[in-house]
Amino acid sequence: MSSSSHYECSTVSFGFRIQLDKLISQINEDNFDIIKNLLSDGFIEDSNGYSNKYLKKIIESELPNKCVNFKKALKQKFNNPKDEDSESESDEESGSNKNINLNEMYLLYPVVKLIETTRWGLGRKGVNGMSCDIDNDLVDLKDRIKNEFEPVLSDYQVVLMVNQESD
Repeated sequence: MSSSSHYECSTVSFGFRIQLDKLISQINEDNFDIIKNLLSDGFIEDSNGYSNKYLKKIIESELPNKCVNFKKALKQKFNNPKDEDSESESDEESGSNKNINLNEMYLLYPVVKLIETTRWGLGRKGVNGMSCDIDNDLVDLKDRIKNEFEPVLSDYQVVLMVNQESD
């Protein structure tokens, strides 16, 4: 049994999914700040592959302020993010013996949170769950998301997503 407190949170949201390479290639002066926010607030679709740790380190690192230079730096850093991470786990610890290329992965960006459940405490085990009503607002979510993001982005897919976080 662990002697320290543990926290877990799972959230189900509607949002969109876009391949990072396609997102980065769309960076221009008009959407530069929007895409920087998407990268900061979104997360990579993976299964405990440490990709989100690498994304966060890169986004929080010192990146160029000019749009064109920012775009080039991200493509390079995303190509092999383990090179950017001086505190990287060994291949055994990370569960991976291959290079990771974030450019090939998908960014998930939640737009509307539907439901959230949290667990905390010492040595948490077991099951918990939540539910919500399905109402007419959910039917319109896909159109609302498209209306908000189509003016600045293309090549994305509206999706239902689950985000799990723990400390």
